[in-house]
Amino acid sequence: MAIYFTRHARQRLKLYRIDRKAVEDVLTDIRADEEPIGENREFVAEAFVQTIGYPLKIAYIREVARVVVKTLYPLDRKTKYEDIVR
Repeated sequence: MAIYFTRHARQRLKLYRIDRKAVEDVLTDIRADEEPIGENREFVAEAFVQTIGYPLKIAYIREVARVVVKTLYPLDRKTKYEDIVR
């Protein structure tokens, strides 16, 4: 599965000092390549609590040959992400 980061997502990686490889690993772990094509997905990655101090929200869309990461950002409140679909 190819993972493409939009310009906005690449800027957020740099802004929040998040490792691109770590995000790719998380997307691979959740099996984003098996989801329906064209549906917007958002989920919270708990894996980043130790490194950046907050959970990381990742918004992406699956296309035919790749997964496009639209944006990502750390959540500053833990109460808002409990009902987000994985």
